[in-house]
Amino acid sequence: MKGHEREARWSQFLGAFFSNPNEIGPGQGNETFDAVVDRAHDDWVTESPAPIFLFARLSGQAYGYALCPQDDRGTWARDLIMAYLGSWITFGVEQKSLEKLDQAAHALVGADGGVYRFAVASTGSGLSRVLEGAGRLQSALKSKPPRQFHRNQPVGRLIGDFLDACAAGAEVTAMELLDSLSRDHRLSRRNASFLRLQALAKFERWDDIENWNELPDLLKMNRSTRASDALARFVMARLPASARIEDFDHVKSDYGALVPSTAAIKSADGAEYYAYWALSAGEKPGAVREYLHSSGWLDHIRREVLLESLLTSTPIAPDKRLAPIDRNALDAAIADGRLDTAITLLSNAEPTIEALPILKNLVVSTVSPEAFEVLRRWHDTLGDITTPLIIETTPTVRYGRLREAFAAAFSDSTGPQDRSDALAACRQLGETTLMRPGAINAFVAEISGHLPVADQYAGVLVDLLLDIERDLFAAAGEELQAQSLRLLAIETWALSDNSGDRHRAGRMLILLDRLLAEGISVSSYDHVIDLLRAAWQPFLTDADLPMALETIESLAANKPDATSSLDDFALPILARIGEHNVRRLPSMELAAAEMLASEFGLELGLSPAILDATIKERAGQTAPPEGTFIALYSLMESAANRAMRVLRERYPNIRVEVYSGKVASSSLRHAGMSADVLVVADRAAAHAATQALTESRAGKHIDYAQGKGTMSLLDAVDRGLQRLTGASTAAA
Repeated sequence: MKGHEREARWSQFLGAFFSNPNEIGPGQGNETFDAVVDRAHDDWVTESPAPIFLFARLSGQAYGYALCPQDDRGTWARDLIMAYLGSWITFGVEQKSLEKLDQAAHALVGADGGVYRFAVASTGSGLSRVLEGAGRLQSALKSKPPRQFHRNQPVGRLIGDFLDACAAGAEVTAMELLDSLSRDHRLSRRNASFLRLQALAKFERWDDIENWNELPDLLKMNRSTRASDALARFVMARLPASARIEDFDHVKSDYGALVPSTAAIKSADGAEYYAYWALSAGEKPGAVREYLHSSGWLDHIRREVLLESLLTSTPIAPDKRLAPIDRNALDAAIADGRLDTAITLLSNAEPTIEALPILKNLVVSTVSPEAFEVLRRWHDTLGDITTPLIIETTPTVRYGRLREAFAAAFSDSTGPQDRSDALAACRQLGETTLMRPGAINAFVAEISGHLPVADQYAGVLVDLLLDIERDLFAAAGEELQAQSLRLLAIETWALSDNSGDRHRAGRMLILLDRLLAEGISVSSYDHVIDLLRAAWQPFLTDADLPMALETIESLAANKPDATSSLDDFALPILARIGEHNVRRLPSMELAAAEMLASEFGLELGLSPAILDATIKERAGQTAPPEGTFIALYSLMESAANRAMRVLRERYPNIRVEVYSGKVASSSLRHAGMSADVLVVADRAAAHAATQALTESRAGKHIDYAQGKGTMSLLDAVDRGLQRLTGASTAAA
C-alpha cells in the first residue's frame, strides 16, 4: 500500500473510530491522549512491526484496542499484550455497543491483520499503567522486531505454476511468477532467461524480444527445446504470412536450426519454422510432409504458401532394402540440423558398430519414436555391445516408450530415484509422442489398464496427467483433441486422490475449463458432475467457497440444455452460506453468491442489514464518486453480467459496462481510454482484445481478475475502487 493510500485509510479510520458511541477523541485538550493517537498514526504510516494502541470510553469504562496489521502468528500478539499489560486489563469482554469501533478497526488492518480488544481496570492508575506497558511493548518490538517465517515454495512448483499460467493465457500471473523466479537464487540466470523468452513469445511481446540485450547471448547457447521454439515463433512473427522459401533464406543464418526435428516442435509456428528450414536446406517436400504428418503437426501449419508446397508434393515410398551408410549424406544432414533425415538414413542403413555413437546422439537429441525404433533394431542386430551405450544415456532413452516409463513410475518395486527418472521420462515422452494421430486415445487406454494405482501414488499420477495435458495444450492450443485425457485426469483425481490438495484442485479446474470449452456430450457432462461431487467433500469449507462458486459458474456457462445435473453439485455448496458464516466470507462477493443461488431457485436468507454490515466492515473504503466508470472485460459473459448487476445494485450512481468481444472494437478501445477502473479476466480473454485495451490504456492501471468467475471480477473491482477512492481522499 502506498503512502498516500495509508494516509487516506487512516483518515477514514479516525472518523469512524472516534465517533459515537466513543466518548473520547483527539483534539479535546488531553495531551497524553493526543500523543497516543499521534504515535499510532506514525506507527501506521511507517508500517511499524509493533501493535498500534488506541483507546475508547463508553459510559465511563475505558477500553483498549491493539491493532496488528500483520497478524500471521495467531494469538502471539495477544500473549505479548497480556505479558506487558498484566492484571490491569481483561480480554473477553463482550460489549454490543463496541461493534462499530470493532468494524472500523478490522477495516483498517484488513484481512491479514488482527484486532485485540480489552477492558482497562477502572482504578485511578489503571489507564496510566496500561499506557506504560503499551509503550514498553512497542519500544521492545521496534528495537528487536520478531523474526518473520517465510516458507519458500519448491522451485519446481513455481515453474509449474508459471507454465500453467502461460498455457491458460493469464499474462499478469505468468509475469508475476516470472519476476519471482528471476529473483530466486535456486534458479540459474540462464534458465530464468529461457523462461522469460517463453513468456514473451507466448504473449507475443515481439518488440521486447527484439530489444532484449540478452538475445545475442541466447542465440549462442545450448537452449531447451521450449526456448528454441519460442525463438522460432519470434522469427515467424517477423515474416509476412505469404513468405516464400526465398524470404526465409534471408533470415535463417541469424538463427540456425532452431527446430531440428519434429520432436522439438512445441507450437504451430515451430512447425512452420521446421518446414521452412528443411525445404530451404534442400529437403524434398514429400519427405518434409511425411515427417510433419507422422508427428501430428501437418494440420497445424497455417501459411498457405507453405501448405501448397507440402500438400501437393508426392509422398515418398519407404525403401525396405538396407544399404551401407552414406556418410556424406549423414554428416551433411546432421551439420544442417536435419536430424529427422539423419535418422531416416540410419533407418535404411545396415547397423554398424562405428555408427552406433551417432545413433545414440540422435536418439538423445530427438527423443522421437522413429529414433527409438532404429535403436531397438540395431540392438537386436548388434547384440549386447549396444547395452552400455543405452545405459549411459538419459532415463528417457533407457525407457524408450511411454508405456514402459509409466509402468516403472507406478510400480511398487521401483525405488525413489528410479521413480523420479521414470516420471521425468513420462513427461518428456508425453510431449514428443502424444501429438501423433490417435496417440492420446491409445495412451488413455494404456493408462486405464493400470488403474487404480496405489493410494500413495494417486496424487503423483494426477499431477503427471495435469502436466502432460498442459504441455500439449500449450503447444497445440484449442486445436488439441485431448478430451479423453482430460476426462481421465478428472476421474483419477475424483476417485483416487483423497489428499484435499487445494493447489491440485485449482489446476484441475483450469483443465475443466478447457474440457468444457471444447464441448462435451450430455452424458459426459453428467459424468463430470458426478465426479466433482465425489471429489468436493474436502472442499466444503468457507475458505474454498470462491473456488466452488467459480466452478459452478464455469459449469453453468457450458451446461447442455438437456440436463439438470448441475443442481446436484451446486445446491449443497450454495446452501452452506448463511448468517452463521457470512462474516468469514469475502465482502461484496456475498451479493454475487446470493444472485447465483437465486438462479438455482435457492434463497440464502441473508438480510440486507447483515450484508451491508459485512461489506462496510470488510471493504475498508468509501463509495466511489458519482459517475465512476467501471469496465469489465471477460469472455465468460455470464459472470461479467452478474458482477455488473451486483455493482449497479451496490452503487447506483456509477456506470458499469461489460465487454466480451474477441476483437479490438472501437467501443473496447474507448473503454480502455475512459474507464476509471478497468478489470480484465485474462484467463477468459482474447489476446487481440487485451492488447487493444493495454494500448488504449496508455499506461493507466489495469486490474486483473485472478480467475474467471463473478467473485474474481468483483475482487479486482474492489482493489481498483480502493485505489481510486484512496487517491481521491488523499488529494482532498
